[in-house]
Amino acid sequence: MILSPKPLMNFPRMVAAAGAGAVIAFVGRIALGFGLESNVPMMREQLFLASLDSMLIAVMFGLLALFLCRGHAGRAFLLGLAAGAAPWTIVGFPIAVVAVIVLWRFMPPMPARVIWIGGAFAFLLAPIALLMPVINTPYPAMPAPDPLALPADAPAAAPGSPDVVLMVCDTLRADAILDPDIPTPNLDALRATGTWARNAVAPANQTLPSHLSFLFALDIEHVGMRSNRSRWPSRKILREQYNAQSMAARFADAGYRTQAVASNKILSIAEPNPPTPEGDEKAQWMGEGFHSWWDVSRDNKTFVRFLKWSKENSLLGFLASNKIIFKTRPLNFFLLRMTSRPSMVGHRLHFEEGESTVAAIQESMQALTVDDRPYFLFTNFMEPHDPYLPPPAFAGTIANHDELPEGFLNDIEGEFQMRHQVHVSALGKEGAVERDVYMPTTEFLHDLYREEVAYFDSLLGRTLEIIRATGRPTILLFISDHGEGFGLHYDPAHGHTLYESEVSVPFILHGPGVPEGVELGFTPELVDGSRTLLELVGLDTQGAGGRNVLAPDFEQRATLSFRNGQISTFDGRWKLHANFKYDNDDREGEFQAVKGIYQLSAAHLYDLVEDPGETTDLKDQYPKEVDRLLAEIKERLKADLYPDIALPDRSEQDNATMAELGYAGDDHSPTVATEGFH
Repeated sequence: MILSPKPLMNFPRMVAAAGAGAVIAFVGRIALGFGLESNVPMMREQLFLASLDSMLIAVMFGLLALFLCRGHAGRAFLLGLAAGAAPWTIVGFPIAVVAVIVLWRFMPPMPARVIWIGGAFAFLLAPIALLMPVINTPYPAMPAPDPLALPADAPAAAPGSPDVVLMVCDTLRADAILDPDIPTPNLDALRATGTWARNAVAPANQTLPSHLSFLFALDIEHVGMRSNRSRWPSRKILREQYNAQSMAARFADAGYRTQAVASNKILSIAEPNPPTPEGDEKAQWMGEGFHSWWDVSRDNKTFVRFLKWSKENSLLGFLASNKIIFKTRPLNFFLLRMTSRPSMVGHRLHFEEGESTVAAIQESMQALTVDDRPYFLFTNFMEPHDPYLPPPAFAGTIANHDELPEGFLNDIEGEFQMRHQVHVSALGKEGAVERDVYMPTTEFLHDLYREEVAYFDSLLGRTLEIIRATGRPTILLFISDHGEGFGLHYDPAHGHTLYESEVSVPFILHGPGVPEGVELGFTPELVDGSRTLLELVGLDTQGAGGRNVLAPDFEQRATLSFRNGQISTFDGRWKLHANFKYDNDDREGEFQAVKGIYQLSAAHLYDLVEDPGETTDLKDQYPKEVDRLLAEIKERLKADLYPDIALPDRSEQDNATMAELGYAGDDHSPTVATEGFH
């Protein structure tokens, strides 16, 4: 046995020897195709991760060899060879262990040239793999749907029926389109030639419940949802209880072509392919009545398959997936950035999808206008949903990058870290900083958001040109599903509070039969826009909620917005935030809520006429207003569907998609209701 008087000085030689063994194993695996899978179309990335294993093995087993081999480079080589050859399965690992035991005493010394050259390759393989061309993007665009086709027995539309467009800009606050610092010429022109409200009230502060409400023309209590991860009503229960029918189905029954172009991934995962059975109480669905649904997003299944492969065929993936050395997320975070171009990172794959959405609308329009039959088009834009990364033409037009918050870089990673700090601090999580520390960061993020709003306005202008180019009469309803918070009320992003920042959204109606340049003198709910579209076209409204905003007898009613654990209502002046919970509710599914048995208590009362920022709580000064609004909530809760519906049955893939968009885990933040900013 060779003894070294200076073990630390011998460490590089042991690392090189173990690395040389790992490289030989790497070459053998490549030659045999062992552990590389063609059904994971990321060969470059597989080779890269396998080469990282060589580097990791060189260091780990070089350190081990320092104590076990006492300078015997041949045995260090054997350790590296065995570690690199083992496929890290139940069968392969014992074989590698037995081989080491059998050959340990017979391994000859290794020539220095082999040691150092092989060891060098252990550290050069990874950068060499990165130089290979990217054959397949880990996030390919979703394919276009099959050509729009009507059933053979499709009814004829009434003569002169106008086309109808329902356009949703995800995460757009109402005050953003009235902000003089944000150039929005297309939105301004749309308001000037249509009927609009200074703001409308969203039924929830998250995407799915809001969309389900206005796509089915249902008051939010008839939908029963609270959040994106909430209970989900089946088709069957909506029809049985309310005779409900989707907007798209109503238009299709009236002879319209119906098309959806949605860039928000969670809208598309809510429409299974193939569809689930009609009576499935846990079925997720959104696209009832659409002849075609175009998912304008990126497919993350390829990357998910790659992560699964890494767990089963890579030492690094094995250690991470089993949390032996570090949590899975750091590896996934690193691999995401290694495999993706900069425009696809930042934890949001929708970045730059505005261009794809416009292109999809352009292509869809060709099929929708092939003849005189009218169409109903629903389209969803993800801008200005985070990340707040405006394209170069808009970057720096509002946000002053000379005033970048201290400690952050002016790049994609810096933007992500700023959002992360605001999130953990506003919600009081581990790593939180004081409010006066994180608020300047939210102000900078808000400016980036404003630049994204300006960018969206340019996308809107191009979309309006596509619509106008058809020369056909078109009614357009422009709304958002929810707003966005920037820390004033401890409301990072959305999903955490029911303050105006999260539930006050734009509302613009435009087209034939719509008065021009009229500002509504009341605050509608989003479902009112759905009802208005149906009545403008003369469609059946049986089972539909809401009220026609163009009706001369329209009166403001107390609105209703939900989130888990909270309700808010607004009557045109007073807004009440209330804590709310069914006594028997268990959102994990063990217990079912019982209609009418709940806890409801006032949290805050604001006068939005005098205090639109909701900064002065008047709950104790105006108890009669509190009682009146609580009574309004109780009246509408009589029709709450929530206790009658079951928890959703989502796949692991769907949950991963939710997490990518920031909807991981429980979105209930009770401290917001009781300790909000005053």
